[in-house]
Amino acid sequence: MKIFVYGTLLRGMLRAPVLNDSEFLGSGFIQGSFYDLGEYPGVCEGKDPIYGEIYQVDQNTLKTLDQIEGYNPAAERQSLYVRKNVFVTPFDGGTQIEAITYFYNGDITGCNPITCGDYRRYIMEKSPGDQWYLAYGSNMNQQRMEGRVGEFQQVIAGYLDNFTLVFNKRLAGGGVAANIGHFAGCKCPVAAYRVTKDQLNKLDFYEGEGKHYIRLGLPFYFIDNGNPQYKLGQVYIAHPDMLIEGQPTEQYLNLIRTGYEQLGFAWDFLV
Repeated sequence: MKIFVYGTLLRGMLRAPVLNDSEFLGSGFIQGSFYDLGEYPGVCEGKDPIYGEIYQVDQNTLKTLDQIEGYNPAAERQSLYVRKNVFVTPFDGGTQIEAITYFYNGDITGCNPITCGDYRRYIMEKSPGDQWYLAYGSNMNQQRMEGRVGEFQQVIAGYLDNFTLVFNKRLAGGGVAANIGHFAGCKCPVAAYRVTKDQLNKLDFYEGEGKHYIRLGLPFYFIDNGNPQYKLGQVYIAHPDMLIEGQPTEQYLNLIRTGYEQLGFAWDFLV
């Protein structure tokens, strides 16, 4: 059975280990309304995009999820959450995927809406201080990045698990730009910049946030003294409506290649 998760079950969040043995099918979004319920979020009926992840789960995992979500199929009216069928729009531009997800079954009066539609991003932005921004395309070039947002605090080499660099984001003037695509077993190099919230807002303008790219939270890792360390960062993923086949220009590739060299990555894949 396919399930769409949007809160504490997302990778990098508290309950993510529950899905460690389930197949990750990629990222996407559904329509609904999204609220902060305190220790966890809840989805209700609505028309706003809510971003999350899709998994294939077996019956044992589904029973565990029912317990976590307070769902009793024999007493739905008394359940904290209820299961509903949804259609998930995948980020890879494929056909919609039918899945189930858990809708909140209580009163949302007085609850704060999660207007960005992404729980990981919402959690990060609630915390004070700087944020991690994960660049995989032309913003890996540190001179280009500084020209867009000004001086940044820090940059380190990091990776996104189960993603790869692709070039399928349509440009308004023709051609294609960088994007990330789900690919099991791959790791996509990123330049992890420590930036202010104001600098992220500046990037929203350059990335056409909401229409061209969507800013989401994702876990990333970096190597510290030989050991992998995990953190949450924010990344721009191309909107499914903006995907197109094509090849990037050599000038655009050189920006990324320079970014790779600045962080010590090997430029060893074919475009």
